[in-house]
Amino acid sequence: MFDPQVDAALTALLQRLETEAPELATVLREGREKETPPEELLAQLALLLREQPQLATLLDGMAMEVMAPLRNTPEDIPAVVQPETGLPKLNPLYEAALAELLQFDGDTPEFRTGPMVEGMTPAVPVKTSARNPVAIGDMLGRASQDVQEEQQALRDEILGLLADPETAEHVYREAATQIALQEDQRTIQVLNSSMVELDGYKRGELASPREVSEPTGGELAHFTPAQESQAAWKFLSTTQGRRSALDSIREMIGGILRAEEHMDVEVSEMPPQRGKAVLASSSWSVQMGGEQAVQPRFAYIDVAAVALAQGLLEGYREMCPVLLEVTTVDTVDARRVGWAARLVPRDG
Repeated sequence: MFDPQVDAALTALLQRLETEAPELATVLREGREKETPPEELLAQLALLLREQPQLATLLDGMAMEVMAPLRNTPEDIPAVVQPETGLPKLNPLYEAALAELLQFDGDTPEFRTGPMVEGMTPAVPVKTSARNPVAIGDMLGRASQDVQEEQQALRDEILGLLADPETAEHVYREAATQIALQEDQRTIQVLNSSMVELDGYKRGELASPREVSEPTGGELAHFTPAQESQAAWKFLSTTQGRRSALDSIREMIGGILRAEEHMDVEVSEMPPQRGKAVLASSSWSVQMGGEQAVQPRFAYIDVAAVALAQGLLEGYREMCPVLLEVTTVDTVDARRVGWAARLVPRDG
């Protein structure tokens, strides 16, 4: 018996194959119904793919998209591993996953145990109901700049306190650095401590969405094509950008399910909970082709919400109370990103 999430993902894959690759769907469906041993089922698939190699690319793309919510993210990968000999070291898989995220996000505060290093930029989602990718990308840039400036102001404030002998010892105690160090070393420890971090943007914690003003229509009209592409790319390619769209996507999906099927749907603002029975699932993602390939005027959020809602409707049409959970698809290693949604039983 598969894990409920895996089973739901396989069901979603089979539904898509029924339309786009019925030959593959037949093999998988019959294998599932007859409980064909995995090695025999793989042999049947290999034979079909050898006869029709074009199906291999199609299957690979679909599987990558449908299985995306099940893929490991850095929080699923142990940060430290113990080799057979020597001291514990950073898990190479964890290191590689973080490197992939950092090249797009700029920073990953939830995975950091120390201060930001030179070259990092704050990765801050924004709280917004905007659905224009250019507007959201612009808001992300300003939110990041605000955090950077506020952190620098806090650092300057701490430096000022440390320059005053009457308050310096109090600051040292607050930073828990009462050890035998030279004064300049103690100061460096304070500046690298969690004291010089803002509420909502601390090491080891997920960054809190910030509220920034949405650009007006007039302001957007003055964006050059290059600025539009850059802003839309920031929205689509970064984890904080995709997170910023979650509220809008959740509400749009919930509204569609209630309007079309009169479902009793409660929208969850929390990340999907593991171990829940999945009644239906759906995902929507796009290939990241680079800043020049992004379409600034494409309605990513609207298209994703409608596609996700349709996928859920195809998999579930009961009237039982359900909980809608939506999350981001962050498979940057495969250059596919987007959103995934699922329906689970509602407690109580």
